[in-house]
Amino acid sequence: METRIERNRKRKKYKKRAFFKFFLLILCLSFFVFGLMVTEDSIQELTCVESQRMFSLGLKESGLHMQLFGKNYVLDFMGFVKNIIKIIK
Repeated sequence: METRIERNRKRKKYKKRAFFKFFLLILCLSFFVFGLMVTEDSIQELTCVESQRMFSLGLKESGLHMQLFGKNYVLDFMGFVKNIIKIIK
């Protein structure tokens, strides 16, 4: 049986780890996006072709629109949640 102090220490330790993991994930994603942007700018400068985009990111009404290496992707968060709710019911 653990005491209240030990329980509180465990909670604090768990919260610190969870925050650190979340912060590390956000940091990695930001480096990834920044690296893609810098790479795209460098490729456009070297090839002198500005009509094609290797990477673009935009937030529109229907969701997050992303173009990566010539393919378009749409991440619709609300549609995803609605589909999960339908599956659960």
